[in-house]
Amino acid sequence: MAKLTLDELQTVAKATVNADLQAGEWTGSTNEFNGLVEKISKIVSIEGAYEAILKWLDGEELPYGASIEEYLTDLILPVEDDGSGEDDNSPSYPAFEDPAYSFTLPKHKVKTTMASDRIETSCRNAEDAAQMAARIMSKLYQSETVYENSLKKQLLGNFINKAITAGLVETVAKPVDAETGAAFIKKVKEEVEKATKFEGEGRSLTNTLIGKSPELVLVVKPGILPSLDVDTLAGAFHLDKLSLPARIEVVDNFGVLAEGNEGAYAILLDPRGAKLCPNYKAVRTKENADGDFINYVLHTRFTGFISKFTYVKVFKDVAGE
Repeated sequence: MAKLTLDELQTVAKATVNADLQAGEWTGSTNEFNGLVEKISKIVSIEGAYEAILKWLDGEELPYGASIEEYLTDLILPVEDDGSGEDDNSPSYPAFEDPAYSFTLPKHKVKTTMASDRIETSCRNAEDAAQMAARIMSKLYQSETVYENSLKKQLLGNFINKAITAGLVETVAKPVDAETGAAFIKKVKEEVEKATKFEGEGRSLTNTLIGKSPELVLVVKPGILPSLDVDTLAGAFHLDKLSLPARIEVVDNFGVLAEGNEGAYAILLDPRGAKLCPNYKAVRTKENADGDFINYVLHTRFTGFISKFTYVKVFKDVAGE
């Protein structure tokens, strides 16, 4: 009998757990003893998580109408009071900025079909069939969630494009070490201080004087926070003085950015300034008796809102990548 060694055992294990026998295609295996078809003993479906992101971008439902009109009443310039009272009967109508409009997006649908006879013949028992049917239906809603997530990211990307066009961009190296991380945090802190403590001009898509923002959200691309945590904050003596003064969200991308804007890696904004508002969502079903199947269709439509009169600032890498 051969003496067992670790190397020989590994060779045997590799030959036994043949990689071709996992995650492969059905080959119509038969039982070597009696020639019968080898039976499937278990049916599994391992699911990942499909969750809604950027919940603060969820706007209110719009059951009637579909577009959003935004207006801003201008502040009033004080004038010297001469005490004559001569303008007592003269009107002084308020001034308004030109209104901005966010229009409804095209309607989309997600469709799936349930064919009961095919499900039943594919499963070993009623429990497997019920689970498969539930999984098929869950994909209808999960697909819509992933679609909605992509709309939110593109909405932020559109805001980035508009902000850069308006000159609301800070060119600062993307954080990759302690030095660039500290420089980025300093710029963010300067912006947060200005936006949350003082009213000012040149902070929105128009050059209008706007008031203070009650809160700000910093949305960054992947890799920024790990660099800040490891390279910058980990070596800081006073963490409270270095930590970022805004709520932070991470997204894997900002959708498709305009040419030249690909280097944008963060956007700091008033969360009231961007919303994805559902204005239609409905599930319709249609049974086909002759074909023995049922169609399920989820219809969705949204209005993407971007404000012209709230704070926004984009951070773009010097290298533009």
